[in-house]
Amino acid sequence: RWHRRRPGLSFLYSIGDDPVECLFYLDGRAFGVSGTTFFEAFDDDTFVVRGTVANDGIDLATMCSGGSASDAMLIISGSTGYTFTLSTNTFAAVTDPDFPTHPVMCEFFAGYFLVLERNSRRIQWSALEDPTSWDPLDVFERSWAPDNISFIKRNGTHIWCVGTQTSEVLYATGDITVFGPAQESLIEHGCIGRFTGQLTAQGVACLDQDMRGGMQVVLFRGLQPDAISTYSINLEQAGQAGLLNASYAFVLQMEGHTFYLVYNR
Repeated sequence: RWHRRRPGLSFLYSIGDDPVECLFYLDGRAFGVSGTTFFEAFDDDTFVVRGTVANDGIDLATMCSGGSASDAMLIISGSTGYTFTLSTNTFAAVTDPDFPTHPVMCEFFAGYFLVLERNSRRIQWSALEDPTSWDPLDVFERSWAPDNISFIKRNGTHIWCVGTQTSEVLYATGDITVFGPAQESLIEHGCIGRFTGQLTAQGVACLDQDMRGGMQVVLFRGLQPDAISTYSINLEQAGQAGLLNASYAFVLQMEGHTFYLVYNR
């Protein structure tokens, strides 16, 4: 099959023997995870190790930050949570016993750190601006559809809660429930590979799955999912059907073009 040319990569530096599986940038500071190494990268193409994280060889690491309001980052790696204090460069594991037992990924929205629990319909959020403090009652469990949540992703003023076959959109309610599904936001499309869920300038994209099948790349424009992969790409994905749940994707912008790149491992 013929694939249109895509931008290549040039070698910058190596951090151990593992590939970099997560990058995060905010207000002049850039961080990443490579294997069990949590590091900070600098403009002069150097880096410094900030901590050691777990790595289960299954999930990719994710991280988010509350910025200067919380002075903290939350890192999820190897089903374990960690915090990094920005002002002091202090790294530590989350020790609150009410932190989710099997965290998969995290997001930050409306002053709260949110964590998705593995193989569940549950999202738990932290105390306001504090990723070290968790209450077992601060939980959203989806009930509009029965499928587990594949991934969560903040998009604008909403949290996209994409399941394995269906999806819904959460918003900050402003009351005691904190988060709830937006009206008419149940979508009959989900995601086959949780780490293919990525935010683009046009919306949330992922490797699609629903009760009829899937394996195409879709972009959610508003609440409408549009296929953005070609038939030849879809056919190739179908040939990798047994591997797609472990696929991951990343988005980059180069010379005015946005690229959504999928890797089937």
